[in-house]
Amino acid sequence: METKKVVHEIKLQATVVFVLGVMAFALCVIAFKPHIVGESYASTEVHRIAICNHFGTKCADIDGRGLKIRNIGN
Repeated sequence: METKKVVHEIKLQATVVFVLGVMAFALCVIAFKPHIVGESYASTEVHRIAICNHFGTKCADIDGRGLKIRNIGN
């Protein structure tokens, strides 16, 4: 008795193969070259930032639940 063998072919468009190749190349670059970005050092001081309108008269506020930003218009 002879067994039948089923073969499935997956055909991808050239653009899909190209994009997958670029992604694979990028992952290899990231994996094998860890020093692309130099070392960074944390600051010892605290920086405070305010989110305000362009006049500086109305700013976001922080309550017990998080950041409150009111959309008051122009």
